[in-house]
Amino acid sequence: MSLLEVLYPLAEVRRLQRRYDDDFIDRLNNRYSMFILIVLGLVLSTTHIVGEQIHCWAPAQFPHEWIEYTKRVCWISNTYYIPMTEEIPNEDANKKHYVAYYQWVPFMILLQAVFFFVPSIVWKKLNTQSGIHVNKIVSMYGELVMCSDRASYKIVENLDRALRSQREYRTGCFARTRQTVAKNSFLICGKRYGNYLTTLYLLVKLLYIANSIGQLFLLNAFLGEDYYFYGIKVVNDMAHGNNWTTSRRFPRVTLCDFDIRSLGHKVHEFTVQCVLPINLLNEKVYLFIWFWLAFVSISTIMSFIAWLWTLFRRNRRDFIRKYLKSMGKDFTKGDRKLCNEFCEDYLRQDGIFVLRLIGLHTNDVVVGELIKTMWELYKKNNAEKCKPSEEYV
Repeated sequence: MSLLEVLYPLAEVRRLQRRYDDDFIDRLNNRYSMFILIVLGLVLSTTHIVGEQIHCWAPAQFPHEWIEYTKRVCWISNTYYIPMTEEIPNEDANKKHYVAYYQWVPFMILLQAVFFFVPSIVWKKLNTQSGIHVNKIVSMYGELVMCSDRASYKIVENLDRALRSQREYRTGCFARTRQTVAKNSFLICGKRYGNYLTTLYLLVKLLYIANSIGQLFLLNAFLGEDYYFYGIKVVNDMAHGNNWTTSRRFPRVTLCDFDIRSLGHKVHEFTVQCVLPINLLNEKVYLFIWFWLAFVSISTIMSFIAWLWTLFRRNRRDFIRKYLKSMGKDFTKGDRKLCNEFCEDYLRQDGIFVLRLIGLHTNDVVVGELIKTMWELYKKNNAEKCKPSEEYV
């Protein structure tokens, strides 16, 4: 099977349905990282790049069949690395640097790709339980430019109905206390408190962070030799002009011990020297993976902090006022109080979160028109709260 035949099924990835309930950093994790790792896993599972994955220097008396057996037994068993300047130890206890990963590299990389996709499954399955189908709502507003005014107002009514359905109807001291805590923190969350989606989204972001950082620890256990700092060590070696390709982590030449039984009770022990051409590629692949994991981890942490910042009460109010003012809406004193209630009691965290996602996938004009329509609808339903005044703030 050629490399092109292996990679051909990946062309179907472009047919995957686009989702509108995430941001670029989420897609960097669950789409681009997964795709890159799948490609690397499939490439490393072929033999067309490096030829034979292992080749052993067998004794001269070995016939061809024995040589083939030697290659196969050394491939499936663990070889070990001893520098040329050191003597080969006689006891297994002194053979510390076993190379036990090369057979499983493609499977490990494909498993890493699955780990990158898991948080998106959690988000996809749980966000619909809020009563607001984020993906459908954002995708509908993505087509808002081509919609008529009547159709767009119908969409606004549907979102209005979804927001109004998420209300806490219980009264009393404890109910009001829970509502207050939910407005100002995530210690209490739920769709009745208007912060279910935002809390879930932040938790999914934390899953992405835990995954990308956790994979560094996973690969350290898989490869050994302090993989946490692999990229830093390579950069340091390159800066000082050292040969960074010579290491115990990805040795090119290893040793292999195996036994051959003959008639009777005789067991012949052999130690052969083997070449691992696949490690030429493994070394470059895992160096790239280290830098990619570091990049994705830092990007996701920054994205988490950015989203957390937008969810503070003042930032939520400023977001709504900015778009209302950009659409030519002036606030009276009564309107300003009503606008605060519009943000805190009507839209709440989840409503503003959905508006921000719409902004990420459309443009400021669409979001401004949407907020203006929802504001006018809210004022219409709460006309008695409006206090006319000639003063503007």
